[in-house]
Amino acid sequence: MPTTVEIPLELDVVDPTTANAFWTLNQGPFWDQGVYRFIKVNSPPSGDGVMNWKTAIPKNLAPTVAWNLVLHHQNSDGGAGRVLLRVDAEVLGSGDTPVAMTTIVPNQTFGVGTSGDRNITVLSATNFDSLVPLVAGEALHVRLKRVSLSSSGDSLTGNWDLLLTPIVRLDVA
Repeated sequence: MPTTVEIPLELDVVDPTTANAFWTLNQGPFWDQGVYRFIKVNSPPSGDGVMNWKTAIPKNLAPTVAWNLVLHHQNSDGGAGRVLLRVDAEVLGSGDTPVAMTTIVPNQTFGVGTSGDRNITVLSATNFDSLVPLVAGEALHVRLKRVSLSSSGDSLTGNWDLLLTPIVRLDVA
């Protein structure tokens, strides 16, 4: 019977052309915290915040693996709303050449509470393995893109923060 584990993704690169996604310091009343911020901008393409993440896939994958992504996030300022997120992924092995990523979440919206409320969202209730099959010992690359407010669906008027790196939840043997 497989065991489910959670593996944090490592920040690889942010899209330097828009500069609408970056690591920053969130100063709180009791402690300071580093966050990954996607700012709100009203018009594309300047409103799209893009961050790329990566991790090594464990060598002890279950024979039939199910995987999804978990986000710990919050609204950094303002009232509650919905974030519009697109997620792409790719698995690369030794000697592979990167190709166009596969979209695993095509512009999905999810709720975010008022400023300061912590939220946990699992992006797939089932799994992404049918779209991007994981291979033991290879590398998983994931791109998160907050689509600009004017692109319909993103109603969060404040900035959106990831409080932890995205987490890959998967099955191992």
